[in-house]
Amino acid sequence: GKKGKEKRERRKRGVRKRREKKETRKEEAKEKKKEKGRKEKERKRKEGRKRRERKRKERERKEGRKREKGEEGRKERKERDQKEEKEKRKYGWNRTQAVSPETCKEVRLLKTATPLILSCTLFPGKKG
Repeated sequence: GKKGKEKRERRKRGVRKRREKKETRKEEAKEKKKEKGRKEKERKRKEGRKRRERKRKERERKEGRKREKGEEGRKERKERDQKEEKEKRKYGWNRTQAVSPETCKEVRLLKTATPLILSCTLFPGKKG
């Protein structure tokens, strides 16, 4: 009769609800996976960009060194050194705080080393 029909309906409803829940869970998992993949790709892209940038800077520095070693670069080097000295005096970068000599030793070219120099000077908190 009527009671049995209601029970069946209720059972069907429960089954339907469970199935729907399962489906939504599956979809959410899929979304999560996609998002993870996207993030991973983004990270790899960023890493690649950073690596390329680093290599480029390294190459440029090497090029600069090669050019400096050439005869014609002597005058320019002297000029640049004087300019750098002036800048150092201006900013008080020669008055360094206690910092490992290695860090300050590596600082040769002012342009590439500005953050390093700053880190071994009056403003130890500031990095570049």
